[in-house]
Amino acid sequence: MLAALLGHEFILNAEGGGPYDIRWTIDGKTGYENVAAMLPCGKVSRQHPIHLHGQFFKLPATDGEPAQERFWRDTLRIGPKQPVDVGLVQLDKGL
Repeated sequence: MLAALLGHEFILNAEGGGPYDIRWTIDGKTGYENVAAMLPCGKVSRQHPIHLHGQFFKLPATDGEPAQERFWRDTLRIGPKQPVDVGLVQLDKGL
């Protein structure tokens, strides 16, 4: 959807490097060195992925309806103002 809006296909990649020996890139650039896109202000243009570092969760419901998932996940795409229920047992204190 975003690629069609901007007329650009983003290349996502994981490379060696970084503090945990992995470096995520978009079009060959990482973090703040990369402005992947300038999105139009005031217009919904994409769903947003929510990612929990080092944790896994289950999705018991989305949009008020029971989810039919039996697997654990660490990422979930959420649409604008979309309600989701997330089941999480915090096992890793993290930093």
